[in-house]
Amino acid sequence: MSSAFTKYIFVSNLFSTFFMTGLIFLIQIVHYPLFDLVSEERFLKYHSEHSRLITFIVLPMMLTELMSSIFLIPDNPYLNRTMAILLLALCVGIWVSTAFVQVPYHNLLAGGKSSNLISKLTNSNWIRTLLWSLRSGILIWILMDRLDL
Repeated sequence: MSSAFTKYIFVSNLFSTFFMTGLIFLIQIVHYPLFDLVSEERFLKYHSEHSRLITFIVLPMMLTELMSSIFLIPDNPYLNRTMAILLLALCVGIWVSTAFVQVPYHNLLAGGKSSNLISKLTNSNWIRTLLWSLRSGILIWILMDRLDL
């Protein structure tokens, strides 16, 4: 891999991870708890629009993060292979949690409002919040090390 390509991959990984970390905290602390304030009559439309619109933001960033994490595995000047594998494992954990925990809750909520399901969705989302926070922390540590900060 050329060093210029590797640099862009690393920056893409940094950007997508930092973006998603900020977004997941917004979703976790503000957005999901507000689901409970939507009336039952409006919830189906609200949730449907949420699911449709959030995908345009989340999917490209998650794909960028995943693909750049894979491309960071070969030897590169920014991080060692162990760190690259750890970052990829955290990213895979986010995808697994999304696919097998949060998406099923969203699918159930697509059938109608349930405070119990909203609570389960919100509580389970801490998994992704933690994993993205760990990825950000590791990438900040790597960046500070590379910049001698």
